[in-house]
Amino acid sequence: MKNTINNRLQNIHNVWDVSEKNYPIWARSWTEGNTIQIQFGEPYTRKKYGESAKLYFNQIKE
Repeated sequence: MKNTINNRLQNIHNVWDVSEKNYPIWARSWTEGNTIQIQFGEPYTRKKYGESAKLYFNQIKE
């Protein structure tokens, strides 16, 4: 399976989820094979993440 975005072939090695700290956590993302899944509307708790002064970040695909 090839990785495509807007019908263009992509060479994707890493995928990151990045969000601002001052917003509630109502969206999450993860990968299933070569597909990036995004869920909106349900709160969740971050488990493995890094952070800077203003952002949370999480590598969801290596």
